[in-house]
Amino acid sequence: MAELNVITAIKDPEFEAMVAGTLFSHGWSVLFRALDVASLQNFLTTSSESRPLLIYSSDVSDLDSKILETFLPYLDRAIGFLASNNNEVLDGYLARPRDEIELLAMIRSPHRAPMLRSTSTDHSSSRCRMIALSGVNHGEGVTLTALNLAIEIGLTGKKVLLIDAHHQMPAIATLLGERHANKDAPKDVSAMLQIFEITRHNASHAVELIFNASHNVDFILIDLGLITYSEPALLDRRWESAFLTSVLEVADDLWIFSSPRVVSSRALREITKAFSQMTIRGRITYLLTQRIPGKRGDEQEEKFLSVVSPARPHALRILPLDLRSVSAATQDRSILMESNSRGALRRSLAAIALELTQ
Repeated sequence: MAELNVITAIKDPEFEAMVAGTLFSHGWSVLFRALDVASLQNFLTTSSESRPLLIYSSDVSDLDSKILETFLPYLDRAIGFLASNNNEVLDGYLARPRDEIELLAMIRSPHRAPMLRSTSTDHSSSRCRMIALSGVNHGEGVTLTALNLAIEIGLTGKKVLLIDAHHQMPAIATLLGERHANKDAPKDVSAMLQIFEITRHNASHAVELIFNASHNVDFILIDLGLITYSEPALLDRRWESAFLTSVLEVADDLWIFSSPRVVSSRALREITKAFSQMTIRGRITYLLTQRIPGKRGDEQEEKFLSVVSPARPHALRILPLDLRSVSAATQDRSILMESNSRGALRRSLAAIALELTQ
């Protein structure tokens, strides 16, 4: 993310220190600290700096939506937070971030904190479990797993929203033979399954849509496609990077897929190294896909475990190579349950679905 010009209007010294410290630790700084409306107005109308980001709090007297409207021509955007002792819903104010991760997500993702946005629904209060799935390289079976796991979870009686955020190669709607999954609302495929495809045009409200959907479904599975290697890539303000940042901040689980291929093993090492230097809220699970049976498969699994075990992930999972089932499903544009209901991969995913829903 480019250099960020920030001004604050926060009276609470502890919260102001947290904001300033977070900004400083990421190479940004606070240009001005206003303690009242008059000083804020004076700075904005007399400063020669480029339009800054305003981070403000409801503990500053008289700083309401009408006053902020007059400041908009001088601002890039504004993010308002409720005072620590304020539990009411106020126009223009968000609940305070729980930590540095939430604050950074709001700063980095404009659609997460637009000007004068009212308090958003808190994901933690919903009954839904959100799982983000991503591969260390292309061809790791992320989309295949996301689609079929969503089907298997649905068969247990749980409702699933399946989101295709693989912007380079969206495929879920095509595989299901569905159209218009990239509009402004999830598309019903069945009583238990909805799908939604993230695009440049709907990304600005996609996070809000996910928050709203989390109160109507039991699981949200998000196919992220290829995971980025480093945190700097997440600072990019392009729409896909902004969405990824938001997902990593709110997801309950992040599943990382890798196969035994040499290029994938190398990428997996890079990912685990990068994650050790990042703060990710969700539980991390590593999955080895395309494991072949027998002694060679044991060797593949041992190599995989040697890479990911030191990272102390929440869980490790192994998915078998099942060329017959996958080839049949791909050729017929069907799901594994239809192409080979007794196949090894389908049985593995059914077992995972049962485990998740118990």
